[in-house]
Amino acid sequence: MSFVEFDPDLNPHAGGWSPQACRRLVARVAHVLQGPFAPEQLVDAPTKSLGLMVLDGLALVQVAAGRAPIGWLIGAEDLVRPWEMTENSLLKDASWVALSPLRIALLDGEFARRASGMDSVTEALLTKVAQTSHWLFAKSLVTGTSVIEERLLLLFAALGERWGKATSAGVLVAMPLTHQVLATLIGARRPSVSTALSELSAAGLLRRTAEGWLLCRNCTGGGRPRQPRCWPKYAETLGFALN
Repeated sequence: MSFVEFDPDLNPHAGGWSPQACRRLVARVAHVLQGPFAPEQLVDAPTKSLGLMVLDGLALVQVAAGRAPIGWLIGAEDLVRPWEMTENSLLKDASWVALSPLRIALLDGEFARRASGMDSVTEALLTKVAQTSHWLFAKSLVTGTSVIEERLLLLFAALGERWGKATSAGVLVAMPLTHQVLATLIGARRPSVSTALSELSAAGLLRRTAEGWLLCRNCTGGGRPRQPRCWPKYAETLGFALN
C-alpha cells in the first residue's frame, strides 16, 4: 500500500503527491497475529531497513529486570528498529507480544531506496522516531514514585493522553491491559498491582469496563484520600479539573 495512504503527514503539498510519487512510496505490510512474535524476522535485511512502523494494534515489549519484568507498549505510528536493541546488553533478550492483531509497515531496504532523495519523507520519519522516543521517556517517569497506586495513575495518564477517548465520565482507555500487563508496564509484581487497582477503584479514580479502563474525572469513593500526591500532574495531563 502507499505510505501516503496511512501517513498523510508525508504529503507536503495541499494538492497531493503525483501518482508517480505515490507509487514510489509503497511499503509492504505485515499482519501479525495476537501472541509472541519476532519483529526482526519481518524483513529480509534489517540493517538496510529504515524500520518498522505500527499501523494498527498494540504490542508489549518486555525484559527481565530483577524480581519483576518491565516493559513498554508499542502502538500505532510508532517507528522502531528492534534489531538494534541487541546492541544494548540489558535489552538483547527482550520479548515481543502482540496484545492485539498488528499491521506493520515494513520500511525495508527497497522502500528506503525508493524514498531516497524525498526530503519530506525523511523529515516525517524522523518526527515519528522522535515521537516514539518521547513516548518511551514519558512512560519511564511512572517509576519515579515507589507508591504503586501513583505509578498506575501516572501510567494511565500517559495512556489516556495518547490513546484515550474523552467521555462525560472521564477518559476511556480501550486497550487489552490485564493486571499482569499493567504490572509489567510499571515494574511491579502482579499481586501488588491487583491490590492497588482495587483501592483506586474503591476511591472512584479508576474503573474497569467492558471496553477497557475508565479514568474517572471525579474521585468519589471512600478508599483513599480524595486527591493522591500525583493528582495535579494526572489531572493536567488528562484535562481534568484540579479542584
